[in-house]
This record gives sequence, C-alpha cells and structure tokens, in this order.
Amino acid sequence: MEERSMVRQNSFSRSLANDSKAGAYYTNLDMCKSIAGFFSFPEREEVCALEPSIGDGAAIKTVLSCCNNAYIFGVELQQEVARKTRESVEACLDADFLNGVKISHSSFTFCFSNPPYGEDVQKHERYERQFLDKMTPYLKAGARLVFVIPIYVLEEESFQRFFIARYSLDHVYKFREPEYSRFKQIAIMATKKHGNGYSKEELEALQASLAGIEDLPTSYEGERLAVMPSKRDSISLFSTVKFDPESCDYVLRQSPALQTFGDRLQKPRYNGNEIKQPVIPLNNDMYYLLAIAGAGQGVAGTVEEQDIHLQRGCVKRVTSQDTTFDETGERGKIVERTYSAITLTILEQSGKVTRFGDKVEKGGET
Repeated sequence: MEERSMVRQNSFSRSLANDSKAGAYYTNLDMCKSIAGFFSFPEREEVCALEPSIGDGAAIKTVLSCCNNAYIFGVELQQEVARKTRESVEACLDADFLNGVKISHSSFTFCFSNPPYGEDVQKHERYERQFLDKMTPYLKAGARLVFVIPIYVLEEESFQRFFIARYSLDHVYKFREPEYSRFKQIAIMATKKHGNGYSKEELEALQASLAGIEDLPTSYEGERLAVMPSKRDSISLFSTVKFDPESCDYVLRQSPALQTFGDRLQKPRYNGNEIKQPVIPLNNDMYYLLAIAGAGQGVAGTVEEQDIHLQRGCVKRVTSQDTTFDETGERGKIVERTYSAITLTILEQSGKVTRFGDKVEKGGET
C-alpha cells in the first residue's frame, strides 16, 4: 500500500490533492468572495493576473470581480477543462505549469494560486513550494499574491524562510468551517519584494501570526491592498514548451509585427456561412462573377446541421482551336474559343470528394 502511494505522488499530476482537483474540487467561492474585499484595483488601467492551476477559472474571477479591466492568464493540466476555460479568459495553456510553460518575467501584478497539495518524492519537495518558486519570477516587484495552501505547509520553518525571503506578509487567515476541516486551508495575502532576503523580525512576525490565526472574515473593513496596473502587451511570451497551435495563435495575435503586416501575411476569415440567401435568384453570369471573386471557398456548413465540409472553387482561362471544312473537304476557317473553366471541389467529413464543372465561353473566328 505504501509503494502504491509513492507511485501516485511520483508527479504532481497524480498527487492525491490533484486527483481531488481533477474531480472538479475547486476553491470555495464563498471564501473567494471574502478575499476579494481585501484588494482595490485601478479604475481604468489594465490588470494582468496569473493563475497557475486555474481549473474552471471561477475562483480567480470571483476574487477579481471588482476589477474593471482584469485580464486573466491561466494554466491547467486537464486538457478538456483548459479548452473550456480558454473561452472565458484572456489565455489558458493546457500544460504542466512546473515543466511545460514559457512566460514573460516581471509581467503580472496579481496572482491567485491554489496549487496541488502533496510532495514530489523524487525531489523531496512539496508542490506548494515548487509552484511558488516557479511563478515568482513572472510577477512584478510589488505584485499582490493570494496563496491558498494547507496550514501545515506554512508551519514548516524551511517554507517560512523560503516564502518570507521573496514576499512581505500582509494577511493570513484560515478558511471558515466546515471548509477548514476538509483541507486545513489558509489564505496568505502577500506582496512580492524588490529583492530576496528577510530580517529576523519578519520571520518572527510570520511565526507569531500563526499562533492565533483567525477565520477569514466574511466582510473586511480594513485598509485595502492596492493592486498596480499591468499591460497585456508587456506579456510577449505566454506559451507551452511543447508546440501548441492555440497558444501559438495567442502569441501571434499579440505580436506588433502581425498587427502591422497581418493583412499581408494571412487570408481574411472565411465568412461564407454568413452570406444570406439572395433576394433575387442568381443567373449563370452572376455565379461566374462570384466564383472568380473567390466566394464560397473554405470551410462551409454548420455544426448544428452536421454538414461541415471544405470547398474550393477554381477558375482557369482556357483557349481551344477548331478547324472547319467545307462540303468538298477543303479546310476552311480556324475557330478559336476562349472560355473560363470553373470547377468546385467539395471534401466531406467522410472523405468523399465531389467535383463540379462548368464553363462560360467567349469565342470568335479567325
């Protein structure tokens, strides 16, 4: 039994705590609502926030509910969860945060993290410490951090020294019951220091705060912690180590070069499905004009109708010559015809390929 337990904790993706998170256990939103009351945000400027284990994104969205211009960047190991979360945040990477991401340093001014709980038995380190070490360089000096971890992790002096060397402690509270009894969670609110190091007084103050730790208040009435602004365009790198087309698309969209030359480097989005039925029926000449203009080319159909397919139209100018003969068999005139050959190729999901062809002639005699 002990050997199986060690195997389960061989990587953070299989740790006991992460198994519970994969089973859709996320940070209690009532606690997140209470945490939100500790911060004040810029009225107009942007705030870029990092969530290294974002899940469905509900927790950090709740904490940032009072921020008018919050842009959330998250990382999530569960692929399907990441894809769904990506729809409602600025960016969400499907990756292992500890080993699978590349992110611009000193870019974020707010971070919310409820990392997997457990120990990496190969490195003899707790995942909470590994997450803290990994995400710290991505935060600006003065950035605000909300770190949700078990109280017994913060009670370890080695973790206390590691933490206080990088962050100034602002508040620490334990989650209210019955939530606290489940995972012994505490919420640490701290500010990233401008450099590493700590004083004896800082360490003693942190240790003293644990002696009489209080429940997280439902409504905080004290002085708010001001969050600095941060701009999206300063985050030039937010991608997976392994190539991922969706995260690559995000990086490209943020590129100033693409914004300047994008219309020369890529085709416009196909909008054939948005073309409505014409009021006046089209004749052959009109179909010809549409074909040579490139209409009806690309992905067509809808998910609802289950008829999505690829189609491509092609128009080529073709010239042919025919020789006429009179009744005696003597060669007469040479007739030259020039026409446009129109072909439409359709590739269906089943793999079936269908081709249609037509031509519009323009001819004369020579």
